[in-house]
Amino acid sequence: MAILQKKTKNIKKQRDRFLAFSFASADLFLEVTPKGKITFTIGAAVSLTGVQDSSLVGRKWLELFDENEHARLLKMQEDAIPGLRCGPLLIAMNKNMSERKGIVTALKMPNNENLFVTLGLSNVLMDTLATLMEEHEDGPLVTGFKAEDENTPEPLTTGYKAEDLKEEEPVTTDFKAELEKQEALTTDIKAEDIAPEQPLETGFKADDLEPEEGLTTGFDAGDEGIDDSLYNKSEFIEEAESAFEFAKNKKIDAAVTIFDFERTSTIPEENWAEIIGKVSALLKKHSLDGKIAAEIGNDQYSVLHGGDEDIQKLEAAIQSIAQNHDPEGNGITISTHTIQADLDSLTGQEASRALFYTLNEEKNDEDGVSIVSLGDNYKKKVKDNKSKLEEFKDIVERVDFDIHFQPIVDLKTEETTHFEVLSRFRNGDTLDWIMFAEDMELCADFDVAVVERAMNYIHYKAGTTRTKFSVNISNKSIENPEFLEKLKEQLAKRDLKHRIMVEITQTSAIKNHKRVYAFVKVLQNDGYEVALDDVTANKSAIDMLQQIPVDYIKIHDKNIRRLLTSDEDHENIQNLIKECKNMGINVVAKAIETQEQADILKKMGAKYAQGYLFGKAANAPSFKPPKK
Repeated sequence: MAILQKKTKNIKKQRDRFLAFSFASADLFLEVTPKGKITFTIGAAVSLTGVQDSSLVGRKWLELFDENEHARLLKMQEDAIPGLRCGPLLIAMNKNMSERKGIVTALKMPNNENLFVTLGLSNVLMDTLATLMEEHEDGPLVTGFKAEDENTPEPLTTGYKAEDLKEEEPVTTDFKAELEKQEALTTDIKAEDIAPEQPLETGFKADDLEPEEGLTTGFDAGDEGIDDSLYNKSEFIEEAESAFEFAKNKKIDAAVTIFDFERTSTIPEENWAEIIGKVSALLKKHSLDGKIAAEIGNDQYSVLHGGDEDIQKLEAAIQSIAQNHDPEGNGITISTHTIQADLDSLTGQEASRALFYTLNEEKNDEDGVSIVSLGDNYKKKVKDNKSKLEEFKDIVERVDFDIHFQPIVDLKTEETTHFEVLSRFRNGDTLDWIMFAEDMELCADFDVAVVERAMNYIHYKAGTTRTKFSVNISNKSIENPEFLEKLKEQLAKRDLKHRIMVEITQTSAIKNHKRVYAFVKVLQNDGYEVALDDVTANKSAIDMLQQIPVDYIKIHDKNIRRLLTSDEDHENIQNLIKECKNMGINVVAKAIETQEQADILKKMGAKYAQGYLFGKAANAPSFKPPKK
């Protein structure tokens, strides 16, 4: 009996696999676990990937594709519904495997948590089909299988068309409609003093409510379970690059709107925090990815959104929130300025650079912003760069900049273990100069100059101590094929391998893992420890660390800032620390400002910390333990 059951189970598994395979014209079939590992493969693996199909088993399926496509593929995996085909999607392949694009289709089967993926190389017909599916899918969404308990030979449909759904919404069929549109929404809270065992009803139907309106229970939809934390300006610019790339690839018009709030004297101070919390949640909701909104100045906010966003309606919703918290109903004065991204003429990186320039100019322009297009501003900056280029080269040649030192401490002993060396320009904004260097492909020369300055400091001013230091190297520098030899030449001038750690910045921008891995191994073989800075706490970071085994990582401060307010960030940080411990990688938590943050991270297993709690960057190494 047991043998028969096993045979039946195997037959069913093979049926599922080949039924899934039949959903698309493809050359390769993959079965992928929820954790992203390939468990089964069949087909023309060599012609598509250069690897035997048996060698693919156990690997991450995302390794087959370009890193820029991972977010789309993960979304496909997360949103897949049993019986409902996903795709076809036109996807860039890993360039080490194929220069052509691939056509990916996926399917989940009932009672099976794995994803069945079919892959073929692109051709004119499939490219056209994929484009049509992504841009013009207006028919009912079909589940792809029949319900044997229903008296119908036809495939079940979800009842929705693609145009009815927001892009980020999963389609949930469940074969039943638990709520019809005409049914009243319920609070799911019981009030025994009104009607025992009966849920309270709001009295509204779903189509009666505007997204910003509160339910009649007295609670707003955003009062519970909403993360209203915003990015700061530097995080906003960093996140904008990937958002612009996504919009460009999807041919979505994008824009940035800046809001200036001027509160009236009739709003009590204690009400202002509540207003800003609700406004922050609202701005995030209307952003391109549900997250990319920021506080960029005093009562000044910014949101990156689709080009068709109704800003007047959003402004009215903000005003309504303010008036509801103003005893006299006056609200606030709002001024807005919208800047088009102009992604037809800019890359995502160029658009994010232009956004940085624009926000800086807006801050310093007393007459207000006149820029209407990031493209126009970027062209203007490029034109004005000639004199700035000469100035930067002169600064690097003369090593005419300062270095400051910020302590990194052991969370258990609260003793300083080493100092991060931070460069500071004497004239102008340091971040502006760094971004300029990246745009002009001069960051490699600057990084070598920083290493030279740090080594001179250690030799001449800290030679009698055993203090250790970490110096920053931009990921952009590693892309320069001549940089490694220049760096090794500089490091060889003095034997400081036991006192200098190399810290690679802009981790999220790493595209070529093999190149960075080779760079890291050369330094480690020469006796230097290597760290990755600004590692975002998510699954892709863990995948990256498996490909680039370093000695230390530093968790991105955007995750640390949300440690106490976001369950998602809390969980992601905990998972990252756990995985790093398994891989033998030390974890440094950045941007620690409170003892509560330090205590939680220590409990999670983070070994080191850095932040204002332990000391700001200073022009000489110093450390005072935090007050208990």
